Amino acid sequence: KLAADALRSGASDYFTKEEGFAHYERLLNSIFKHTEAHKHKLVSLHAETKIRENEKRLIEAHRIARLGSYSLDFENDTWSDSRVMQEILGIDDDYNHSLQGYLDLIHPEDKDRMLGYLQKLRVNEKDSFNGEYRIINFKTGEVGWIHDSARLVKNEDGKVIKMIGTIQDVTKEKKAQDELVEAKNTLENIFNSATPICITSKDYRIIKANDAY
Repeated sequence: KLAADALRSGASDYFTKEEGFAHYERLLNSIFKHTEAHKHKLVSLHAETKIRENEKRLIEAHRIARLGSYSLDFENDTWSDSRVMQEILGIDDDYNHSLQGYLDLIHPEDKDRMLGYLQKLRVNEKDSFNGEYRIINFKTGEVGWIHDSARLVKNEDGKVIKMIGTIQDVTKEKKAQDELVEAKNTLENIFNSATPICITSKDYRIIKANDAY
């Protein structure tokens, strides 16, 4: 600062004076320190920006795959979830994140089965869970199917204390399966009707015929 003030006041011979060299050295050291500090700040800012970009890409990838994640803490009766999981369930941070709160989102016809699974998981030797069940979207009331895949975390005594996993919205796949089964049943009903029906090859050989044929 002293060197800068001297230069601004017109002392062009400031750095030629004996004491000026000491000021000059201090000035260079100060410039170097500020430059390095600014460089580190830019590197840190760039790293933070990359992390945020990667997080956004990961969230978008999970949103496309309809894949959410969660951590269920049995000891504290609470669970945390990802943004995509909240979208699948139709909830937000203010929703009741207790075990009962999650059970309330499960379809009534699947609730007892899932509660039984959870109770068994906490007392048996299994280290993971893999299953499908229906949920009711809290916001829309629509019924959906999810595939739940999780691993269990145990303490030193072997007691299950946490369940960490993912849920994937498989509603579309389930609907496609149901439609395929329904179409198959319809065709079978038609084929097994009183109307004579036969299936032939390209050269008109009978491959299959119903009882009425």
